[in-house]
Amino acid sequence: PTPSSELAAQLTVAPAQIHDSIHGLQQAGFEISRHPTLGFQLHAAPDRLLADDLFSRMNGTWLGEIAVFEATASTNDLAMRRGLQGATGPLAIFAESQTAGRGRFGRKWHSMPREGVWMSVLLRPEIPFFQWPRLTSAAALATALAIEEVTSLRPAIKWPNDVLVRGKKVSGLLVETGQHSVSGPFAVLGIGLNANQTDFPPDILDRATSLRLATGQSVDRTALAASLLENLGRLLPELGYGFGKILSRITERSALLGQMLRVHTGHGHVEGIAEALDDEGLLLLRLADGSLQRFSAGEVTLSPPAAG
Repeated sequence: PTPSSELAAQLTVAPAQIHDSIHGLQQAGFEISRHPTLGFQLHAAPDRLLADDLFSRMNGTWLGEIAVFEATASTNDLAMRRGLQGATGPLAIFAESQTAGRGRFGRKWHSMPREGVWMSVLLRPEIPFFQWPRLTSAAALATALAIEEVTSLRPAIKWPNDVLVRGKKVSGLLVETGQHSVSGPFAVLGIGLNANQTDFPPDILDRATSLRLATGQSVDRTALAASLLENLGRLLPELGYGFGKILSRITERSALLGQMLRVHTGHGHVEGIAEALDDEGLLLLRLADGSLQRFSAGEVTLSPPAAG
């Protein structure tokens, strides 16, 4: 327990503000008791994301704003709207559930209430526009690092924008861009991270998982979200001259390099061995004729060995 006078001194506020704040936290679902002489003690936090709680768990202050919605169609849409209205960011938007969450190729992302981390970040990266695709790499690594910090798992990264746990997808990333007439171009980074789901729709059951299914334990979503923001804040400054370090760490976690792949593009598919990621994070595929081909995007599947 901590006396209110000590809390007030630590926070440099009046004791009366401590009581008002404690009351607000109790209203939000925090279980806090008060001892007549010892002070306040926190017993349990609610299973909900709160902006102030997220800010309090972060060491850095690179974000100017965090907003949390109980429900929305898509956090990417909300962040895009803020960008088109001229918001400079960086800001993060979370939703406890989404009715129209989406991944790449317009696929629906199942965002059940309070079972995952559904977020979007509005950014204006301080690197040339042609390098903005690097955001996907940084976000994938930040997501993997957050999972490692909160659980005992070591995720793999599947180029270009999936994070896997034990061969199944636990997180997906989506980067979109927009333009404001005054503020200029901006990026919206969307991240969906399955935390506490115990089942999935039949059509994705064989390839999707959650951290709870992988560990057998419920995951603290607030700790996960705060770690994700913290790691993202550390990696964003490396998008320029430090991007090689990001790629090196992704390579260590790659689920594809050295594997025979089939890359589906808008013009068909190409098969080859995933050899490396180039300096921009593009996939280098070694084809059967020995040539090397670069891919900036595409649907990737492991190609089964040819029948002998």
